[in-house]
Amino acid sequence: MAMETKLLKALTKTLSLMKLNYPPSLASSLLAVAWLCGGDHCAAQSTSTENARDRYDVSESRCWLGPVKKASDILGIRVNDSHNQKIGKVKELAVDLGSGRLLEVIVASGGILGINERLVAVPPGQFTCDPVKRTLRLNLDKTHFRKVPTFKISPWEDSMSREQISAVYKYYGATPYFISGEVRSGSYHAVLGHLNVEQATRIIGTPVQNSQSEKLGTVKDLIVEIPAGRVVEVVVSSGGFLGMGDEYSAAPPQSFQHGVMRDQLILDTTRQTLARAPHFNPHAWPALNDPDQAHFTSVYRAYNVEPYFLTNAADNAKQHVRDRQENAPPR
Repeated sequence: MAMETKLLKALTKTLSLMKLNYPPSLASSLLAVAWLCGGDHCAAQSTSTENARDRYDVSESRCWLGPVKKASDILGIRVNDSHNQKIGKVKELAVDLGSGRLLEVIVASGGILGINERLVAVPPGQFTCDPVKRTLRLNLDKTHFRKVPTFKISPWEDSMSREQISAVYKYYGATPYFISGEVRSGSYHAVLGHLNVEQATRIIGTPVQNSQSEKLGTVKDLIVEIPAGRVVEVVVSSGGFLGMGDEYSAAPPQSFQHGVMRDQLILDTTRQTLARAPHFNPHAWPALNDPDQAHFTSVYRAYNVEPYFLTNAADNAKQHVRDRQENAPPR
């Protein structure tokens, strides 16, 4: 508990140095960083508050990228209700690579070995992270959770239409990203049709090639930012194809397209460009929660994709407050 108290003080001091108008209660939720970026490493970063003003100069085009984690570490993780009572585990993540969005978190409860389990879909903004218990916490109690409409994972395509996703978000009083500003302020409806949404478990392990049909590797993992509903990057294991041994490379999700048969991903690059792009040793992953965002920025720049997180810090703070208000759970 002493470590969590020190982290809370360090985070509060950092926010103060950033001169952002975050409410004090938000500092507590930021303890999720301790879990998501790995305890001791994050604590070491949190103590370096002397240079916080330099790193978070709001006059520059910088913002704070929230806690991120590997999708493989999120899948199967325990989910608690608002009173810290277990209600299930993460079964699946609904991912739209084209927009770089994480649309839904599928939570499973009950059943034995996956048989007769009950599935529900939840917008990612409804979760907070418990750094002590290392769980996801849903902003509903058990009673309300039992009343959430069930989710049918098969056929997947039927559950991933704009209409179905909009209905899920509406239940939680939230709004999906594809709803226009006009619709947000008026009657609630969405343009019907399917999005290009896939299951994270199916994307991981998918072969990757370029438009010249050259094999580039396979998807090793996805890096996701749960509270913001974002897929930050796709990690590709080259497997020696590029003369890099077993090193991993990363690319923005927007750089990928699904193949015709959806059994492979097409990365818009050449083997030479991928070899020059940022890559790393499988046993020495980059600091995913580095406040300077150096790794993610270099990955996006390598593919000429504008990083979604490089917005003005003050604007980002206001957007965070708006998102919390829009995604407030039903009462």
